[in-house]
Amino acid sequence: MSAEYLLPKDGRGILRPFLIVCEGMSDARFVCSLLEHKGITTCNVGCPSREGLGGGSGLDAIPNYLLGIQGITRGKETLRGILIMIDANTNPTQRFSSMKKALLAAEFPAPTKAFTVEGAPFRVAIFLIPREGENGTLDGLLLEAALKKTPRMRLCLDNFCDCTSAVKSWTQNQQSKMRLSALVAASCQNNPWASAAIIWSEKGNPVPIESECFNHIGEFLMTFVGP
Repeated sequence: MSAEYLLPKDGRGILRPFLIVCEGMSDARFVCSLLEHKGITTCNVGCPSREGLGGGSGLDAIPNYLLGIQGITRGKETLRGILIMIDANTNPTQRFSSMKKALLAAEFPAPTKAFTVEGAPFRVAIFLIPREGENGTLDGLLLEAALKKTPRMRLCLDNFCDCTSAVKSWTQNQQSKMRLSALVAASCQNNPWASAAIIWSEKGNPVPIESECFNHIGEFLMTFVGP
């Protein structure tokens, strides 16, 4: 899948009117692939990095990333909206609150609640993966889509986890990552080590971007960029 939507690490070259901010490259590449699948061409996708904006990676670096975006775009009137798309993890309420504060600290408007597109003419939104009312992560959602396509693999993964003994004591997110990695390793012959950041360009990728498991995100993206 194409990565043409990705911003450079320094955030410069924002050519499209909307920016989707993610935690890391795995999330960003998924969003890029979904945008391409949906035919949405009005978004850039970015995430903080140690070498560029944010001065680090992950959720904690998003506030600095937004400050950098504000510094680059201030007064240019080229940016018409920001969507923050992050994992809900185990505390979606706290995560929404932290991203709302980050937007306001960077002098952007902020939505009053998650899963809504607010503001005019500048629009903002915060989407917590996997979906409204649920805890979880992108890895769990990707695994859900992969197993919906090939449900017979669920028992194989369960048996593998039983063999390793310790896996069942891991957190749900850790188990999802492990199961997804095992499934990718058994599917992508040319690159069994493929991460969630690069599976979209790998032959044999077990996660179908057209899965109905992503419909809710695709519909939200359409709403965000709509008239």
